Amino acid sequence: MSIPDRGGRSRGGARPKPVFVDPTGRRERRLQVLAVASGAVLLLVSVFFTLSLVAVPALPHFPGLGAEVRRAVRPALPRRPARARLLAERERRDLMKQIAKDEHGRLSRRRPVAPAPPAGQSPVITAAFYAGWQESGIHSLRANADHLTHLFPVWLRLDPEGQGLDTQDWDPALTPRNMEVLQICREHHIAIHPVLSNAHEGVFDSTRAHLLLSDPARQERLARAAHDWVAGHGFRGLNVDLENLAPGDPERVPAFLSRLRQSFAADSLTLSFDLEAEGRTPPPGAVARECDFVVLMGYDQHGRYDPPGPLCGARWYEAALDRALQAIPPARLVCGIGAYGYDWTGGRPPAEPLTCQQAMSTAADERPDERPEDVVDFDPNALNATFEYHDDDNHPHEVWVLDAISAANERTLALARGVRSTALWALGSEDPVLWSFVDRAHPDARPDSARLAATHYPFDVDFSGDGELLGVLSYPTDGRRTLEQDPATGLFTDESIHRYASPFILSREGYQEKAIALTFDDGPAWPWTGEILDELARDSVEATFFVVGRNAERHPDLVHRIWEEGHEIGNHTFTHPNLAAVSPRRAELELNATQRVIEAEIGRSTVLFRPPYNADAEPASAEEVTPILRAAQLGYVTVGESLDPEDWQLTAEDSAASKEERSG
Repeated sequence: MSIPDRGGRSRGGARPKPVFVDPTGRRERRLQVLAVASGAVLLLVSVFFTLSLVAVPALPHFPGLGAEVRRAVRPALPRRPARARLLAERERRDLMKQIAKDEHGRLSRRRPVAPAPPAGQSPVITAAFYAGWQESGIHSLRANADHLTHLFPVWLRLDPEGQGLDTQDWDPALTPRNMEVLQICREHHIAIHPVLSNAHEGVFDSTRAHLLLSDPARQERLARAAHDWVAGHGFRGLNVDLENLAPGDPERVPAFLSRLRQSFAADSLTLSFDLEAEGRTPPPGAVARECDFVVLMGYDQHGRYDPPGPLCGARWYEAALDRALQAIPPARLVCGIGAYGYDWTGGRPPAEPLTCQQAMSTAADERPDERPEDVVDFDPNALNATFEYHDDDNHPHEVWVLDAISAANERTLALARGVRSTALWALGSEDPVLWSFVDRAHPDARPDSARLAATHYPFDVDFSGDGELLGVLSYPTDGRRTLEQDPATGLFTDESIHRYASPFILSREGYQEKAIALTFDDGPAWPWTGEILDELARDSVEATFFVVGRNAERHPDLVHRIWEEGHEIGNHTFTHPNLAAVSPRRAELELNATQRVIEAEIGRSTVLFRPPYNADAEPASAEEVTPILRAAQLGYVTVGESLDPEDWQLTAEDSAASKEERSG
């Protein structure tokens, strides 16, 4: 045996040939090629797997849902359930991180509260009335909450006996959005002063008011009930609106307000009164002595039940303001600004109420071949916008509107007299540009002609077609107007509209005569989804279930059963948020995470989507259009609804009564 020395040579013989020596070099080249190829394959696999975790699920695109695309969903990884579940888990984790990130950002972006006024100085009030029947009111509140110090929601009415509270307009069981109103006001530090009125079915009832005002005992009972209700709900005060009073009753109003004030004193609750600009009104000075502030209603110069005419002529408003200031200090007077329109047919009442956007859309639709400046006139005496048209039956119409220019003139007249506080009637019907000078952070802001020149209407939505399959035909466009301003008074004396602002226009498809499509949202849930499936199977009826991702994770057996029994499955997001109120990234993750869960459970994807909270086939605002836009960008078809049974409001008692009815 030879032992190699330190130099590598053997001691005792010739050096043997190494076993793995390849003089040609072919083996080395093969190994290099194999290593490179293996690395490339590994890299491609890694990249593909990483992208599959974060990519948007691929969906088929098609114009609508017909027979040829029924159940047209592609197989999604049917032979690899473990990988599908991994994707679903990854999407869910990403979604939870995004939710936390969005919440942190929302809190950091919150606008600071306006500082309190110095001691001894009355606060400047920037308020708005909120009417639940004005559908776009909640959207305006959400968009403009940072501008407000107070909200006056129309929630309380006198009962028929004139001694108790009718709280039906407040009841969250009947109007769930009232809870959202509370949340918005809490988040933006807005004081809530519910309105107590004698209105009934759209008319101010003089009989109810007379029963109250003519009887001190009734007044005492109502004062106690109002205190208990306002204090019990944690509200900060009460706004009283008594109109259309019988002869002799206006003089009795201060006594009633005095009883309310005494009842409210122990809890330091605020009291205010809405004073009509003219007519049979309570004595302003006596009202002001009993209230913390008075709202002068500078609108309805010609009301719904009057002949057509200006809604707030400049000279009319100026005279009303001067009369009120003779008895009420400027610091305790609030300038009530109207923001709406009326449409009279044939020169006779009643007029049809319009939002500012509806009024301008009417002008554009009814006289489409004419220039806007030739249609809408700015009355030189009233300084209000107005126009006329004939409908399809050739009936003449006369429309008057209080837009941002009329509001600017009211604001200018009030500031010139030291009245800094403002209250808008009503949220959702206004020309949005007025918020440029109605702002709690800038209580002395004056109207600026440059900012008033552009118009936009973000709340209402127009439609084309019929059905519940929704798409976007056109996007909003801004309008344009020019103004003339008197340099001496600051009043705007002329307004010329050169281009109408236009809203979203949505397409509606899928309508079939004498046919309905059954859909179920928010599940799957035990035991209800199973019971629904039993009923559908009994009658051989197929339906569509829009599932919430986290519920589908909890009940995979129900997801399988829905699919296996021939029903459709749609996407209803993962955590059921309002997609219009979350970031685009979170909206994408909400849909992706739910899509992944569906894929993991049934091996199929879905193209159907229904937005939480905004499922109506006629979205009422740009906010409600946002989920449709976001879903379309991801390849989904949005499915609305035209009939909502509101079964989510049912109680155990309702269910028992329903069963009893069927058994009878």
